[in-house]
Amino acid sequence: MPLFKPSVAELKAKRDTTGLVQELRSKDRRARVEAIQALGELRAASALAALASFLLAPTSSLAEQVEVSEALGKIGGEPAIEPLRQALAISRERERVLIDGVANETDRRYSIEFYINRIATDEYLLRAEIATALGCIGGMRAFAALIEMLADETGAMASHVKRAATDALNGILASAAADFVPALCAALDHQTLDVRAWAAERLRDYGDVRALDVLIAAMRDESEQFLVRTAAMACLGKFGDERALASLEELMQAGNRNFAVDAKHAAMEIRQRLKLDQRLGIYQDE
Repeated sequence: MPLFKPSVAELKAKRDTTGLVQELRSKDRRARVEAIQALGELRAASALAALASFLLAPTSSLAEQVEVSEALGKIGGEPAIEPLRQALAISRERERVLIDGVANETDRRYSIEFYINRIATDEYLLRAEIATALGCIGGMRAFAALIEMLADETGAMASHVKRAATDALNGILASAAADFVPALCAALDHQTLDVRAWAAERLRDYGDVRALDVLIAAMRDESEQFLVRTAAMACLGKFGDERALASLEELMQAGNRNFAVDAKHAAMEIRQRLKLDQRLGIYQDE
């Protein structure tokens, strides 16, 4: 038996993933963190199960969970998605329990808001890293998990976590936007306003005619929030066609002046584009 075991750096240099996984059980916190980082940098798919178990273990510290989430994002692959989703649920429940405990504590040194913000900030660091990891993994399952995250997040740091989720979603779309147009159309029917508004904004960026029918429906839906209806209208102004004109002309008579102005502007954009297309068609015929 050797007197001295290899360091994490030596194990990484040898690409000894088995040895690095063993380091996850080390009593030395620094060694554990360095092993997690090394496995991520090596894209060690064979270590995914061990990292997932470490991520979900109740004995793992919050800082270690952040490191594991980052490593799983680097390793990638669909098998990494479910443990990240579970870690997200654990983080939310842990935040709720800790805040409830503070709320029921009568002997507090600081105000309740101080403790809530501190607890929420710690958990935000983990959930933001989970969002980033899902964005790195990509694909439809990661996209769906991030939509859930955007829809379900609440609490003191909700806006920051939602921003991390939308940043990750935008990253997924940047590399394969056309593949996700049907999913974006489906998101326009989501029960959560944040999801619907984000989907409408992204559809405007990608200008895909497959979205026209759902955008027209969203724009006409009187029960829909103003934010989503105007975003849908802006999409139609950018890439809509004659199918949208009748609805826009009807909405130009709406009681809300700002809404009517937006409808008029979108209709003008469509007509100008149609005239240009007609002129180009004439030139081509000649």
